[in-house]
Amino acid sequence: MARNFYKAPKCQYQGVPEGNKFDFNSEELNMAYRDTSVKLYQNDDEESLKFQHFIKPCKDQKPKTSIPFFDVQLINNLNNMDITEIRPSQIATMMVTLFEAPEEVQRTPDLLCVSSTGSGKTLAYLVPMIQKCMDKIYGLPTKAHRKPMVLIFSYTKTLVENIFQIAKKLSKGTNVKIELIAGNTKFIEDTFFDIGICSVGRFKNYFDDNHGSGNSQIDISWLKYLIIDEADAMVSDQEFRKILEKMKKQAVSYFF
Repeated sequence: MARNFYKAPKCQYQGVPEGNKFDFNSEELNMAYRDTSVKLYQNDDEESLKFQHFIKPCKDQKPKTSIPFFDVQLINNLNNMDITEIRPSQIATMMVTLFEAPEEVQRTPDLLCVSSTGSGKTLAYLVPMIQKCMDKIYGLPTKAHRKPMVLIFSYTKTLVENIFQIAKKLSKGTNVKIELIAGNTKFIEDTFFDIGICSVGRFKNYFDDNHGSGNSQIDISWLKYLIIDEADAMVSDQEFRKILEKMKKQAVSYFF
């Protein structure tokens, strides 16, 4: 597959009204930095918007849109999970992570995604994050020691493990390395990975220099995306807030 054939178009960040049926209409997108809407996708035949429409060209695979985002392997993994249609929260996160920021925006904004249970929030951040990691890996030497580009936090071990299992299915057959960093699980031996899915207590073992755990410290100098799953519950965790303040000095943060 050809590398670096595609340069992301410049686009304004936007929010998407969800609705009860997860309907998507490109004419109803709300723009954060623009008075008029930008059409992401012209759906003349009223077909549902699908991940397949944004596939990168490969052999007989061609995108239906002019903005190919996703590698064939990621699309195949989604299809194997019976996930085809894109929901509003997912298109919103695609816009934030896969398009370039407007030049007039002086800082990279956080994204707060508020959406109902079952509306696809986990996929909303996992799909673009896995793709961004794949894009990063393509430009690195084969045996490069990769540092985390994405850290995902959630407030219970069960949620962390659920996110990890979904991420493993989405990344199957790719070179993206994902680590589970959670209590009552085996301590990780290799701190060179792409995506870490973490509980607060266990992550602290690898990040707090004064914690005295004896574990290798995770280098977050490559960290670009910090994702907080169920952020309304996480904000009350004082230990996490301390870690967050420390990381925000080095990281570009997106919140879900």
